[in-house]
Amino acid sequence: VRREERKEEPEEKKVEEKKEEEKIEEVKEEKVEERVAEGEEVKEVVSEEEPVGESQEEELKEDVELAEGEAGGGELVEEDREAVAEETPSYQEEYEREYLERIREVVRGYLSYPLIARRMGWEGTVVVCFTLYPDGAIRNLRVEKSSGFDLLDRNALRAVSSAALHFPRPREPVTVVLPITYRLE
Repeated sequence: VRREERKEEPEEKKVEEKKEEEKIEEVKEEKVEERVAEGEEVKEVVSEEEPVGESQEEELKEDVELAEGEAGGGELVEEDREAVAEETPSYQEEYEREYLERIREVVRGYLSYPLIARRMGWEGTVVVCFTLYPDGAIRNLRVEKSSGFDLLDRNALRAVSSAALHFPRPREPVTVVLPITYRLE
């Protein structure tokens, strides 16, 4: 009988410790909610024992946003989450918006209109696609849509490949779709 009692004690302790942790979490959440209700920007301290690091700060901001959402009328339903996801641009979209024009300018500096193509009057738009990595490397460089002239397509690929060292480096891999137009003037 005593052995059974001893086995139960550690389990009871674990249960008690878990309950205590849950109470601490509830208190932390209540503090956050109170500070949010007061309009205070919650940033520095989660509890008096733990200073907030950058990753914890992001989590805390999410908690604050959720608390604000709950105070304003309840939980987010699935439709609301989808709407928020659509409104929040992905890193891919942010990168394109911020740097696509810069990439075009850099590639223009490396483009040359092939003499044969000019003499033949060849014009067209090549759509080039590639993945740009944080280390500056490009992979999967390919013609997404041909200009109709192999010489112009190859010239565009060569220009992108040469210019890649000067592209703004992303913090994570991004896929770039770049139209390159050859037009005689």
